[in-house]
Amino acid sequence: MESASFDQLKATYTYWRIAGAVLVAAALGWFLLELIAAAKFPAYSFARNYISDLGVPELGTVQGRTLNSPLSLVANFMFVSQGVLFLLAAVLVVRTATAGVGRWLFLLLALGYAIGYVVIGTYHGSERAVANGTFKLHVLGGSLAFVCGNLAIIVAGLSAHRLGASPAYRNFSLGASALGIASLAILMASSGSATDTMPPSGPWDGIWERGGCYALILWELVTGVVLLKAAQKSLQPR
Repeated sequence: MESASFDQLKATYTYWRIAGAVLVAAALGWFLLELIAAAKFPAYSFARNYISDLGVPELGTVQGRTLNSPLSLVANFMFVSQGVLFLLAAVLVVRTATAGVGRWLFLLLALGYAIGYVVIGTYHGSERAVANGTFKLHVLGGSLAFVCGNLAIIVAGLSAHRLGASPAYRNFSLGASALGIASLAILMASSGSATDTMPPSGPWDGIWERGGCYALILWELVTGVVLLKAAQKSLQPR
């Protein structure tokens, strides 16, 4: 029994270590790939342009923004890999959690987050997409990623005590989700609805979108570090 228990704990810490590394890679990879894609985008504005503008593969104009992303493949890889890596980390962590509704709810929300980013990387916010109607799929993917992502970190924060996380981590998770939800609400209020006659984007829409997105990416980075440290500490001899 002691051997089985030790093997189980060792497997748990291995899952934490892998999940932590995946989350750190997803977060740092996001920022690196975004900077690379933005560097080649003519007159790209982090304040006005949406992040998904970097994934538009052809020249066009949407909501008054001229879109021309030479490295759209890099940006779309960033979107798809973000969703896939987040889901992978979620599966690994859920395997170590005790039984409860929270673990399955977190996994379901992580799946929604992953699907959302795969849709963003597949259906672009281009002038052509506005004309053929697939722009609405792009907006749907973004909404799914933002909503499911922020709800996922709320569930993670409220359920983290099952993995031995501190109240500080719970408060951080809830704070990150609050920032994400508030930023999304401001973005929706300022950008209007996704129709064929969309109003021009606001001068700060890129900031509001990044507030919602970066809150999740920051949560990934911090959670990854927490998991790596927990695994390392737990495996040290006592």
